[in-house]
Amino acid sequence: MSSSLRRCTVGVLALGLLGLISPVAQAAAGDAPGCATSGTWKQGELNVYWFDVEQGDSQLIVGPTGKTMLIDLGESTYNTTGTGTHATRVASAIRAICGIPSGPVHLDYVVASHHHLDHIGYSKVPGDTAAYGQGLYQLLTPATTGGLGFTVGQVVDHDGGRWTDANSNGTCEPGTSTVPSGEIAFNNAGTTSATAARFICWLYGPAGQADRANIEGKVLPLTNTGAWPALNLGAGVTTTVLEANAKDVMQADGTTPVSGDHHADATPPSENDYSVGLRIAFGPYSYLTAGDSDGEYATSANGYTYNDVESLLAARAGPSSTVRANHHGSGHSNSSSYVNATNPQSTVISCGVNSYGHPANRTLNAFRAVSADIFLLNKPCDDVDSTGAAIDYSGTFNSNGDIHLASAGGGASFDVTYDTGTRHYTTRTSTPPASNPAAIRVNEYLMAPSGTGTE
Repeated sequence: MSSSLRRCTVGVLALGLLGLISPVAQAAAGDAPGCATSGTWKQGELNVYWFDVEQGDSQLIVGPTGKTMLIDLGESTYNTTGTGTHATRVASAIRAICGIPSGPVHLDYVVASHHHLDHIGYSKVPGDTAAYGQGLYQLLTPATTGGLGFTVGQVVDHDGGRWTDANSNGTCEPGTSTVPSGEIAFNNAGTTSATAARFICWLYGPAGQADRANIEGKVLPLTNTGAWPALNLGAGVTTTVLEANAKDVMQADGTTPVSGDHHADATPPSENDYSVGLRIAFGPYSYLTAGDSDGEYATSANGYTYNDVESLLAARAGPSSTVRANHHGSGHSNSSSYVNATNPQSTVISCGVNSYGHPANRTLNAFRAVSADIFLLNKPCDDVDSTGAAIDYSGTFNSNGDIHLASAGGGASFDVTYDTGTRHYTTRTSTPPASNPAAIRVNEYLMAPSGTGTE
């Protein structure tokens, strides 16, 4: 892929929480075939794939028996459609991994970390006069309505909001970023956008709508009431939901919750702060991924706040073999205390050509300080970080393309395969801390339909 084309662009809950076991997703009538023994995934082990979607995010977890979890499928622009989307390329990659020569694949779980274009894409709604519909929408929409037809056991979403049908016409109308329709009742939100409203319309819209056929009755919002469910990725895998909706996170004043509806606040929290955080463990190996969660208290020049979600994440996750760097390696995330507490052997940064200063030198140096190997899906991403200093990419791995991690010996070791080779690791053993039943975060600002937006 030409660099000129790159765009800046875990199951039991923490000990002490009683999880509800999600039913094992099985190939029901009408479901596409799931991961087969003929695919390229390593059977009997935990597989983690990071897909190159430029300045965005998309990950696939394949458990030892072939159960699958896709986390995010971001796009670079709101109006890319057809075969030019990241969804089309990721679909092709999943087919190869799962041994499905053509057509749709059944995924056991699809997780939307938070409602930003570079993580979920842009959904179509009835009445559109322009050609929209990509990202997770395109992947899970039936072919008869222009999608790729992938089927799913459960779609896991943070509890951002619901459709209210304010005008009682039976159609979810999101409006625009500048003129919202009033049909979305936000539950846990700060900054909002048409991207978020359209996604909510699709997930929670009217029953019987053709483009909702593959997700009807399968959407699982992670609400702040009760325990979050366990997610079943097969025998030996423990998947714990650590965070969602910024539950139990306070704003900088120490008393105002980040959770709840803050979209009308003068200075609302970033959508990033509501990200879903997951810990996935297989034997001694563990993987931590938490969307665009932030690790500091600050106010953006774009009129929203960053809030420290990482402190709770670190306390709940403990040491982790591999950490996906939060927020594309942003300097507002990946605090030294977070990196020191998780102490990973390897980290993956999902970034593309951008103007945000991702990844920040401070982030890269924090991972270097714990001797973690750093893998990037694109290199270079930005030339200078937010301080104006040239970004130091020395010692990092992978210049462009997808990355695959596979455990060995039931998690006793793992290998990371990237563009020019494979690196082998003996998994360090550690015990995760007893969990605190309160925490959740998400962070990022949603892209506007104009194709512009803030990060």
